[in-house]
Amino acid sequence: MVESDDSCGQLLNALRESGVYGNINIIFSADNGAERYAYHRDEKFGHWSSKPLRGLKRDIYEGGHRVPTIIK
Repeated sequence: MVESDDSCGQLLNALRESGVYGNINIIFSADNGAERYAYHRDEKFGHWSSKPLRGLKRDIYEGGHRVPTIIK
């Protein structure tokens, strides 16, 4: 998360410096759901990346198909 925040900040600063910041739409999105090894990670480290949602990629459950998105 720290690296994503830093990279997005660098991009936004470059857009501001170039003068196009106010004239564009910015869309940030991520991949959907955790992969099949999420069960192992949860068992070993007690971390469920989709918490509190259930399911993995390709599942019918909400954790498998919800995608975080920010539009500015």
